[in-house]
Amino acid sequence: GGGGSSSGGGGSRRRTATDAYVADACPTPSPVLDEPMQLIQVTRGAGGRGWFYEVCEEAAQILEQQGVRKISVVSVCGPYRTGKSFLLNLLLQRMQNGQPLAQVGHSTNACTQGVWLWGSLADEEADEARRRNDGPLVAFMDCEGFGSPDGDRARDAQMMTLCALLSSVLVLNTKGALSESLFSTLALTCRFAEHVDDASTEGSRPSLLWLLRDFAFELLSASGQPISPDEYLEQALGSVPTVGHDAERDRNAHEVRQSLLRFFRQRSCHTLVQPAADDADLQALEDLQYDNLRGDFRTGFEAMQASLMLACRASPKCVGGQPLSCMAYVALVRQLVASLNGGRLISLRGAWASVQHTTCGELADRLRKDVCLRLRAFVSGDDLPEGHKLPMAEEALREVFERERQGLKARWEEQAVGDEGVKREYWDELEASVAREEAGVRMQNARAGDRELKALLDRWHEWLQGDGDADVAGQQYA
Repeated sequence: GGGGSSSGGGGSRRRTATDAYVADACPTPSPVLDEPMQLIQVTRGAGGRGWFYEVCEEAAQILEQQGVRKISVVSVCGPYRTGKSFLLNLLLQRMQNGQPLAQVGHSTNACTQGVWLWGSLADEEADEARRRNDGPLVAFMDCEGFGSPDGDRARDAQMMTLCALLSSVLVLNTKGALSESLFSTLALTCRFAEHVDDASTEGSRPSLLWLLRDFAFELLSASGQPISPDEYLEQALGSVPTVGHDAERDRNAHEVRQSLLRFFRQRSCHTLVQPAADDADLQALEDLQYDNLRGDFRTGFEAMQASLMLACRASPKCVGGQPLSCMAYVALVRQLVASLNGGRLISLRGAWASVQHTTCGELADRLRKDVCLRLRAFVSGDDLPEGHKLPMAEEALREVFERERQGLKARWEEQAVGDEGVKREYWDELEASVAREEAGVRMQNARAGDRELKALLDRWHEWLQGDGDADVAGQQYA
């Protein structure tokens, strides 16, 4: 069934046609989910105006637990009811492994729209990447189909933009040939310039993989020569629509071509025939075994899958050329959601700068507080876990500080988010604060040593003045 377990608002909710799939193993055990978990919930805004986006904490924490491992994200977008769910089940190897197919609903109930996390993919290459600790976590997002009868164009455009900005590869899933009608439909959704500060996305844009489903045409150039799917895509994007009776539709089709050319600098195209020849089988694909699908379909799908996974594993999600960790990715999701809710033009560069400074600043404050409490408790007479207690020799105290610094640095490296320059700025401030605390501990250690020495000297002086056992007591005081 289609039940998602948790959302930011709490309680059980139905899952919808916007779902995220997580694939690949991770050095930290990858999330194993029995059912989808909502990552982003979308509801009507106050008074029924606009849309409100919310990051759901339970799913966000699952990604954050993957820590510093890089992440690569694939978003599958396209018109309503074009088989995106079936495609994602294939990408997750569920049909190939004889598992039940994920039931992705087609509800247009605004209360349940959003992005969902789903399962994990285990194969030999993913396992080897996990052992080497050098392969990204590959996450698949099924972006809610646009153009449904009860859909909302503004929400569709926002979701398309959000998925594009959060992706390493955007898979545009459509049926049939690249026609003027299709480009006209896409014009209602692919409106990146209305939501994105174009200059802020340099070095951060996803590649486009256009997947043409149920494709039964021979690919020929204008001169009748055979061409590749990539050449077919470039030919369609570069063509100028002929002037017809609907000038506005022609203008929209031209504008979406230009928008796709400007936004996606890397583009590729794959075609797939229908997965089954029999109409009855097409209506019940979930009941078929993978080997019962058409051979041409399986060959085309496996070629597309290999190309997609190669791109994902080679190119983790980047912002400004910097690969993102899973923790940084979730922080970026939060910031982009805040921008959408604020009605602001999305600046990916500005969002990333805010993520870096906010995350590093909060982490530095938290670590500084932890260290200060620990050192001040040490000064107050508490023992460290190693059993050390003031006063102690300077060399021993220096070794204690060194171990504390190493632990602090490890926690910083694991959790800090951002460019090296930003992280260095906040680390230097944290290190300076810790140095001041250490100086206070050294002073207290010296004072404690002085007090202990004075007490011993006082007892020795008393012994010198008394008639006690000279040999035993004298050796003890010495």
